[in-house]
Amino acid sequence: NLVTATPLAPEESFSAFLGENPNGTWVLTISDDAGGDEGTLDSVYIHLATTGNILPVELVSFNYNVSDNGVNLSWMTSSELNNSGFEVQRFSESKWDVLSFVKGKGTTTESNSYSFIDDDLLSGKYLYRLKQVNFNGTFEYSKTLEVDYQKAVSYNLYQNYPNPFNPSTKITFSIPEGGIVKLTVHNIIGETISTLVNQKMDKGIHSFEFDASKLNMNKNGLPSGIYLFRIEINNFTSTKKMILLK
Repeated sequence: NLVTATPLAPEESFSAFLGENPNGTWVLTISDDAGGDEGTLDSVYIHLATTGNILPVELVSFNYNVSDNGVNLSWMTSSELNNSGFEVQRFSESKWDVLSFVKGKGTTTESNSYSFIDDDLLSGKYLYRLKQVNFNGTFEYSKTLEVDYQKAVSYNLYQNYPNPFNPSTKITFSIPEGGIVKLTVHNIIGETISTLVNQKMDKGIHSFEFDASKLNMNKNGLPSGIYLFRIEINNFTSTKKMILLK
C-alpha cells in the first residue's frame, strides 16, 4: 500500500491507515526534503491501532449426547475472530489426548455450529474439552464436560449434578428408543419456568445444562429455593427435585 503524507514537523503524526484497507505489507519511508538541512534522526515511533469492536470467539454452548455410536459432542459460536479451529480433547490415563481438529470459520459475525463423534470408547467416565486456537497460536479452553458412557437400556431421569447448585447444573436422562422429549423446569407450585428440550431425540443418554442466572425473574436470575425438573417421552414421565443455593 502507498499512502503519501503531507510534510510533517518533528513529533507530528499522521493517520496513514485512515480510510485505507490495512491488509497487506506496509513500508514506511522517511526522507528529508528541507533543501540541505543537516541533522540526525534519533528515533522513530510507530503506533499501530485499530478501531471498531473486536469480536472474540464466543462459545455459546458446548453439549453432548450418548448413543450406540459413541459420544456426540456439539458446540456453537455466536461470533469468531481469527479462529483457526478447535482441538477436541479427551482426558484418559492421566493426560489429555487430542482426538481431532475441527477447522473454524476464521472471522465472522454469524453463528456457526460444530460437531464431533467419539466412537472409540469402552464403558466408563470421560472428560472432554475444546481448545480453541487462533491463527497466531494463542488459545483458550472451553469448560469441561464429564460423560458417563453407558449404553442406555431403560428410561431414566438422573439426579442433577451438582446439587445444590449455583448458578448452573447438569440434567441427564436416558431413553431406550427415540421420540419427542420434553424436559422442563418448574417452581415448587408446579409453574413452568423453563423448557430445556421439546424436540425429537434419538435413543441414548443425553445431557443439558440448566443455568438459573439466565432467567431474569428479578433481574438477578432465579432466587434460592427448591425447583422441579420433569421429563416426558412416549409413555414415560419422571420428576425430580433440585436445590438452588446462592
